[in-house]
Amino acid sequence: GSWYHRTECFGPVLGIIPIDSFEEGIRIQNSSEFGLTGGLHSLDPNEIEVWREKVEVGNAYINRTTTGAIVQRQPFGGWKNSVTGPGAKAGGPNYVASLCDWSESAPPDTDGNLHSTVSGLVDALGKLLDDDAARQRFRVAAESYSQCWRDYFSQQHDPSQLHGETNHFRYRPRAWHLVRVQDSGADPVALAQVAVACRLCGASLYVSFADKPTWADDIADVAGAEIKVESDQQLASRLASLVGGTMRIIGEYDPQVYAPSVIGNIPLVRSEVLANGRIELLNYLREQSMTEIVHRYGNIV
Repeated sequence: GSWYHRTECFGPVLGIIPIDSFEEGIRIQNSSEFGLTGGLHSLDPNEIEVWREKVEVGNAYINRTTTGAIVQRQPFGGWKNSVTGPGAKAGGPNYVASLCDWSESAPPDTDGNLHSTVSGLVDALGKLLDDDAARQRFRVAAESYSQCWRDYFSQQHDPSQLHGETNHFRYRPRAWHLVRVQDSGADPVALAQVAVACRLCGASLYVSFADKPTWADDIADVAGAEIKVESDQQLASRLASLVGGTMRIIGEYDPQVYAPSVIGNIPLVRSEVLANGRIELLNYLREQSMTEIVHRYGNIV
């Protein structure tokens, strides 16, 4: 008899989508329900700047490969259906914090200043609160949010400080934050704090009540919030069509009503609304690692 050996070779497959413009390419890239990594190869500074601002992925790479994330340089984790839970990146500065249940025993220290984006909102909301203690508690929270936004969350961070490559860790706004208030006796200060956090971070505020308190309309009007009165089941059904945000529940609830199989991949926040901005603002933001090769043929540009 005769013997023979057959080798089957499976090579890489490259999918190509023709586009008419750079903007169309970004739209197609962002149209995916997933968002782990994405890349761009371009020598046009304007294209790079636009892509940096618009790309919807957790780990973004410019003029380099899109695999091989390195510890500290590129904390790893995706967006959209490429992540479940709060979305803190593995190896990032907030991963351990996301595993904790937080509560406050004392107000945070602040520098006493309000960010210009929210100063008018804070004044208007403060007038709706009943007593001086509530107004003071709210003011301290707004100051902490302002300080943390100005000094930390609005900044890009590059702890690696490499020559020839930037590795920016930064925070991007979530599309919305929905507050579900289960009890008509809930504290209005909590909702006022959430309104300030949303305004600073650039997230839309949705509010859902099981039984609307007397103060609800006034705070919602001042904050520019969308407000609804509905049952748990009605809200859960509505959530199934929403994407890109987070939800906080104030009060007791049935976990089965808001199970992921019912509402989809929406992170649920069960902590109290914290006055400490370094922890509280994480609920309104997504983390992103942005790596860019900034040398060409060995020359730093």
